[in-house]
Amino acid sequence: MGNRTRKARNWILGAAISLTALVIALWGVRPARFLDALQQANYLFLIPSALLLALGLLTRARSWHVLLGGAVSYPRTFDALNEGYLLNNVLPLRLGELARAYLVSQQGAISASGALATIVVERLIDIVVSLAGLLGVLPFIVSPDWAVNVAVGVSIALVCVIAGLAVLLYKRELFLNLLRRLPGRGLWGLTEAADRFLNEIGSMTAHPWRLVQAAFWSSLAWLTNWLMIWLLLAAFGEWASPVVPFFSSAVMAFGAALPSSPGAIGVYELSAVAALLVFGYTREVALGVAILAHGLVLGLPGALGAWALAREGQTLRDLASKAQSLLRRTETNPTP
Repeated sequence: MGNRTRKARNWILGAAISLTALVIALWGVRPARFLDALQQANYLFLIPSALLLALGLLTRARSWHVLLGGAVSYPRTFDALNEGYLLNNVLPLRLGELARAYLVSQQGAISASGALATIVVERLIDIVVSLAGLLGVLPFIVSPDWAVNVAVGVSIALVCVIAGLAVLLYKRELFLNLLRRLPGRGLWGLTEAADRFLNEIGSMTAHPWRLVQAAFWSSLAWLTNWLMIWLLLAAFGEWASPVVPFFSSAVMAFGAALPSSPGAIGVYELSAVAALLVFGYTREVALGVAILAHGLVLGLPGALGAWALAREGQTLRDLASKAQSLLRRTETNPTP
């Protein structure tokens, strides 16, 4: 009963956040002008936009594949990536990340905990690349002094995160001893799970060339995303400077990461509208770009993920159940 109550609470909270964000995104949009913008848009631009998104998925899968160290085939990595995205788009709690770890661990060459560690590193690299793009264009958007302050603040935060991880690796035994003193044998086996997780992270840092390669492929993935936003603006007759998609993509990505309903409904649209308003675009055009971009981001990985599941003879419910069982095993018996 407690588990059902917690799930219901998560659904309600996510739906409330999404609904609030959607209302704010729609605030001030004039329906007649919005429909006119949609009617006048050139939807042929959706074709190269979709191709760029597909290329971005391929490069993201390559980035993760590099971190996996060849333990999993590239086709399996690509399928697992899209299946995870599909699960994230329909269920809360980011279960898609656990599903990804479960799927690649089934080939037997890597454990689920090892796969989870690669996903964490992949996400960290992704954030660093995104922030680098954002900080690079920030001086062109705001006053230099303000941009410098933001850049310094963000850089300090990133350095603290990386330094904190380094300290955990260096003082691993001290950290694990502290966890062992917690009640309940380290909170449901947290000590053993942390031990294995840090071990997997440490094994990746022993191969710095993998991190460099993963960052390269992640940068290419972001480039395809920036170009996609640029093309979607062009679909509405707006030829933007390179600064616009660089800034907007980063804001949209961080907005989509906020707690919300599955698929980041509402928060994605609000982030896109807020980012494009900075450059003087009308609310109607900004909302149109947000809807087209979100439709592509949800639709293409979802279709590829569903196709992969169908080829494997699995259902989305099966995958969700396995991801949840992996979470429970990590909590109660951290030997995936």
